[in-house]
Amino acid sequence: MYYRTFYVALFFILVINTVFAQKEMSTVSKSEVENWYAQMEWPVKTTLIADSSIDKEKLYVQYHKYPERWKLAFDFLKKGGLEALEVGDHELDGKKVFIKVSAYDTKDRDSAYYELHHHYSDIHYVISGKEYIDARDHQELRLKTGYDAKRDIEFYSESKPQYHLAYPGNFLIFFPGSLHRPGIRVDNGIPVKKLVIKVQYDE
Repeated sequence: MYYRTFYVALFFILVINTVFAQKEMSTVSKSEVENWYAQMEWPVKTTLIADSSIDKEKLYVQYHKYPERWKLAFDFLKKGGLEALEVGDHELDGKKVFIKVSAYDTKDRDSAYYELHHHYSDIHYVISGKEYIDARDHQELRLKTGYDAKRDIEFYSESKPQYHLAYPGNFLIFFPGSLHRPGIRVDNGIPVKKLVIKVQYDE
C-alpha cells in the first residue's frame, strides 16, 4: 500500500511539473530559449563549460521565475577560489540557496543509486578529481528507497546507464524530478572534491 501511494504521488508530482513547464514555455519559442542560452544571459560569462545534458527550457523557466536565486548561485560559482572551501554546508541565502561541499572516493556503478529531489535544483561542480554522473528517465528505473522529506531525496537503481563526465571547469544541472547518479568512478578512480549548489524552486 505504501509503495502504491508513493507511486501515485510521484506520478502527480511529475504531471504537475510537466504542466507547469509547458505553461511557462507556451509563450516562449525554442529559438528564443536557444538564443538566450547561447548569449549566456544567466549569466555565466566565464571559462566555465555548461554540460550538454542541461535542459535549456527548464533552466529558462526556473531562472526567470527565481532570477535572484540563480544569479546568486552562478555568481558564486564563477568567483573562483573554490579549492579553499571546507567540507560541509554553506548558506548563500538561507535555505533558498546553499552549498554542499563533499570529499570522497568514487565508486562502481553497481554500488551506487540514482537520486531524485523534489524541492531543489542541483548545480554540480567538481573542484578536483573527476567522476561520471549518470542521468536517466524515471520510467526506466526501479525505486530503491522511499522519499526522505528531511533530506529531500529518494534513491533508484537501474541496469543500463547513460553518463556524463564531470571535471573541474564544467558543471551540470539537475532539476526537481530529474534522476541522477553522481560519484561514479572514472578508470581507476581518484579522490573527488565537489560542491553542489542547491537552488530552491518553491517556498
